[in-house]
Amino acid sequence: MMETIISVNNLDKSYGKHQVLFDFNLKVKRGECLGVVGPNGAGKTTLLECIEGLRKWQKGEIIIEGRTIEENPKYLRSIMGVQLQSSSLPDEIKVKEAIELFAVEHNVTINEKLLDELDVKNLVNQQYGKLSTGQKRRLHLLLAILHDPEIIILDEPTAGLDVNTKYLLYLKINELKESGKTILLTSHDMYEVENLCDRVAFLENGRVGKEITKDSILDQDKQIIVVSTKKQSLKNVDMMYSTLIEEKEAELFFECSNISACLKELLEHLNSKDDEIIDLYIKKKTVEEELTKMMRGEGK
Repeated sequence: MMETIISVNNLDKSYGKHQVLFDFNLKVKRGECLGVVGPNGAGKTTLLECIEGLRKWQKGEIIIEGRTIEENPKYLRSIMGVQLQSSSLPDEIKVKEAIELFAVEHNVTINEKLLDELDVKNLVNQQYGKLSTGQKRRLHLLLAILHDPEIIILDEPTAGLDVNTKYLLYLKINELKESGKTILLTSHDMYEVENLCDRVAFLENGRVGKEITKDSILDQDKQIIVVSTKKQSLKNVDMMYSTLIEEKEAELFFECSNISACLKELLEHLNSKDDEIIDLYIKKKTVEEELTKMMRGEGK
C-alpha cells in the first residue's frame, strides 16, 4: 500500500465572508497522479494554492512529507514544483534568463535534455512576452520540474493548447508518473483526466463529493448495451436483467451485469412486438463518462 505524502485535514478557507473550503479532507498517495475536478467555484484552485503555501486558511492543517507547511517552507519548496493556472513572467525576460534564474534559486544545473523534451531549446533567446500560449505552457512546466521535485502540481496545464502541444505535455506528464513522481492535476478536460490520473477527487460545494479510480469504473461487471429499433418498442418496459439509464435520440442505453441474459431478454421483447434492430453495440463504462455526469450534476 502506498504511503500518504500529502494530507489535508479539516481545512476551512474563506475570502472575507465567502467560504470556499468547508472542513476539507484529502489524502494524496506517494507516486500517484490525483486529478482534482469539479465545476467552477468548487474550490479546486484554492485547494492547490493552499497546498502550495500561497494561501493562508482559517482552520485545519496541511502535512507534506510529515511536516506542516509552516514548519519548513524552504524544504517544501525544494520538493515541490508548481505550474500555476495563471503563471506569468516579465515580458522582457528572455527564456534562457528565466531558466537560469530558476536554476540558481534551486541550486541545480540546467538539464539540457529537458529543454529538448519540452521543445524549449529553440526558444532560449526569445523574450517571454513574444511566446505563444503553447510555448509559455511548455516553459512553465520546464521551470516547475527543473529541480526534479518529488511533488508536481499542475493547474489546468493544457487549457487552450493545440493538439500537438497537448500531446507533448501528455508524454512528459506520463514520463513523470512512471518515474514515481506525485502529481496533483486540475483540468476541465475529462479525457485528459481519464488518461493521466490514477484517482480522481470530485469537488463540489467546497468538499470532496466523490472519489473514483479507474479500477472502480473499468472493473465493474456492469456494461452498457446500446440499441436502436424501428418501432422503439423498448421504451417504458420493465426488464429483469437490464435497466434503461439513458436515451439519446433513437438510441437506448441499457445497463446490465449479465450480457447474455440481457441480450436474450431484449431480443425476446423485440420479437414479441415484431420490432427490428437498426443498430446494437456493447460498451464499457469510462471514467470520462462518469466525470462528465458529475460535472452536469448527475450520478451523485
